Amino acid sequence: SDGSGYTPNEKLTGLLKKEAELENEYSVKYAEFCSDDSKNVYQKYNQEMGELYIELIKTRKEIAKLQNFDSYEQLAYRSYGREYSPEALDGFISAIKKYVAPLYKESKDNGLFKKSRPDIMGPNKAFMVVRESLEGINKSIDDAMSFMCRLSLYDVHMNDTKYEQSYVTYIDKYDCPFLFFSPYGNESDVLSIAHEFGHYIDNYVNFGNSSDLDTSETFSQALEYLILCRIDDTELADLLTDYKLLETITIYLNQGVLNEFERKAFELTDEELAVEAPNKLYGDIAVEYGITEKFDKD
Repeated sequence: SDGSGYTPNEKLTGLLKKEAELENEYSVKYAEFCSDDSKNVYQKYNQEMGELYIELIKTRKEIAKLQNFDSYEQLAYRSYGREYSPEALDGFISAIKKYVAPLYKESKDNGLFKKSRPDIMGPNKAFMVVRESLEGINKSIDDAMSFMCRLSLYDVHMNDTKYEQSYVTYIDKYDCPFLFFSPYGNESDVLSIAHEFGHYIDNYVNFGNSSDLDTSETFSQALEYLILCRIDDTELADLLTDYKLLETITIYLNQGVLNEFERKAFELTDEELAVEAPNKLYGDIAVEYGITEKFDKD
């Protein structure tokens, strides 16, 4: 005991440490994978990343069991603060497969994804589009934008050595949020900056407090759709509306695939957990959702 009445579980502590190490190893390999433009990149990383993922599954199943959860899925939902069960999503996932999958296939077959590619746009211009488009919606948005710009509490500049993620963090010492944005350098940055500024507004009006991951995305997701109705440049607004619609279809579809894959992958026994098994599992589900027409194990 540490004197506080809490007795640490040494086995659980060891497993949590192992989980963190595996996550870190996987993240490093994933970063290498993303920056590797060689021809056989999937084959190159599949075995090693697959083995790390399998070890992570085994470790997380042990962690869940030690904490008296029926599955790791239940533990994950609890840790995210979700007020609903995994089973509550079954109808939602079925609807994605029934309605969104055919819409994705139709959009792909009609070449809509190729027609909705954003053109080049500098991040400073994208930021100004966001700033001008959102002006005057309401006082909270105006106040947050004014505060952020007046104190330079944002970074949207393009830099070759810049961290390739975008986020908003709350600086407790100064009681203010900061927006960090890594641009793509095209018109889609308008939506991405709007998304991050949605997080900024949330942190600004709520002083950095948020209840759970789902609700913390409310401001950001909503602002992406709201700005589409406010952009003065009709051509840009139309292109981004099409782009956002297709992106939303793709996100729903991929999340449906990942949700089903992860659930079934964690149901595999230790004996079934070889790299080929999750490979085939994901391939079969991807075919079922229409992301690909056939799964090639090679």
